[in-house]
Amino acid sequence: MKKIQYALFSVAFLFIMLPQAVWSQPQMFNYQGVARNAAGAPLINKNIGLRFTILTGTATGSMVYRETQNVMTNQFGLFNVQIGNGVADSGTMAGVKWGTGAKYLEIELDPAGGTSYTNIGTTQLVSVPYALQAATAGTATGAGSVQWAGVKNVPSQLFHRSIYVPAAAFARNNSSSNIYPNNWGLFWANSTEKAGFTIPKPADWDSSKVFTVTIYFAFPSLSSSTSINWRINAGSNLVNSTAGATGWDSFDYWDTQDAGLTSYASSGGYTDICKSQTFTPLYSTTYNSWYFGSGVTTNDDFSNTPIWHFTFTRGNSVSNGETYTGDLTVVGVEVDYTAVH
Repeated sequence: MKKIQYALFSVAFLFIMLPQAVWSQPQMFNYQGVARNAAGAPLINKNIGLRFTILTGTATGSMVYRETQNVMTNQFGLFNVQIGNGVADSGTMAGVKWGTGAKYLEIELDPAGGTSYTNIGTTQLVSVPYALQAATAGTATGAGSVQWAGVKNVPSQLFHRSIYVPAAAFARNNSSSNIYPNNWGLFWANSTEKAGFTIPKPADWDSSKVFTVTIYFAFPSLSSSTSINWRINAGSNLVNSTAGATGWDSFDYWDTQDAGLTSYASSGGYTDICKSQTFTPLYSTTYNSWYFGSGVTTNDDFSNTPIWHFTFTRGNSVSNGETYTGDLTVVGVEVDYTAVH
C-alpha cells in the first residue's frame, strides 16, 4: 500500500521548466517544481528524492545522461534544483550533444526521499538547456571558420566580399589630357588610353564561385539617348617566377572583354548621372580556371596566379558598338567575390 501511495504522490507532481541557463556553471540548467499529493495538497517541508534522465530522439529514446538528487520542499511544496549538479550514474552533462536531435527529460520521484523512484512523466526540452550548446560551439574567427553545415537560412550575403578601388587610385599616364582627376574621380575622354589597377588575388576567394568586376561612371549630362560598352583589359601573372621569362610573370599580357552594349535615355536636364557596367569572367573546365576574353592563356588564368590587373578602355575608341562620344567621369571599380566557407 505504501508503494501505491508514492505512485499517487508522483502522479500529482507538477513540474515547471525555467528558461534560464546557469552561466557561471555552464553544464547545468535550472529546474523548478511543486510536489503535491493525490488530493492536490503540496508536500510541505519534505525531503524528496528525484532522478532525472535525458533521452535523445524520442520520449522513449536512448539515455544520454542520468542523475539523482535529494531536495527539501518549502512551505508551498516548491523546490529548485540544478540539473547537472546531482550525482550522475550514467553519462556526463558535458557529453550531451544538444545540437543533434530532440532531447527529452524524464522525471522520477520518491516522496520519501529514498531511491524507490516512480516515473511521473517525460517532457521535451524545447529551448532551456540549448544555451549549453553555445559552450561547445567554439570560437569563430570569421564566417569561414564557422561550421555552417546543417544551419538553415544562412544569408547569402554572409560570405560576400567586395574590394573597392576609387578611380583616383588608378595607375594612368599622369601627363595625359584624356584621363585626369576631377571632382568625382577621373575625367575620361573618348580615347584609346587605358587606366586601371593591380590587386593581389583575394586570399579567401572561393575559386569555385565566379567573381565580377564593376565599373562605376557618370555622364555629365545626356540630351538624347545613347549607348555605352566599356572594355576591360584583364590579366593575371606570377610573382618571383623561377622559370625565367615565360610571359606568365609579365604585366604586359592581358585579354579583352566587353561589358555588353547598354542603352541609356536622355537625362532630362539632370547632370552627373551615375551608371555602372559589370564584367563577368568565363570558366574553363579544361584548365579549372576563370578567364576573360577568348580562353585561358598566358596572363589570363585568374584561379592559379596570385596577381590580378585590370585596365579599362572607352568602347567607342575600339569600335565595339558604343555610340557615346562625349566625356565621362569614372568614380571607381568594385571587385565582388564569395569567400571560402
